[in-house]
Amino acid sequence: QPGPEGGLQEHGHHHDLKHRDPLHQGGLARLPAQPAKNNDFMVEFWVSPINYKGYKMKSNKLILFGIEEPEAVKLYSYDSKLVMKYGLDYYKLHLSDEFISFTLLKPSEIPEHIK
Repeated sequence: QPGPEGGLQEHGHHHDLKHRDPLHQGGLARLPAQPAKNNDFMVEFWVSPINYKGYKMKSNKLILFGIEEPEAVKLYSYDSKLVMKYGLDYYKLHLSDEFISFTLLKPSEIPEHIK
């Protein structure tokens, strides 16, 4: 079904996120407590017709697109930051109202406890 953003198709998945633990399919994601914000958010996987890879993240929703193997995605939360592992690569995710490309972390930027 066409999505609301440029023909992207939505493949919704809910995940459970525990502090420093990888995401597993099923449920809502839980982030560390932040004042006056909802800590639950939904993770969705969208298909891009132009093979664009990136994401959009609002306070309660993470949309990933261009991910061919959703089951290979793991998300980690630490120090109020969110990192996605996909395959062998790690990406830093931050809030954005726009769709943006993934930012690859250098090996020296990856915290030891999530490698």
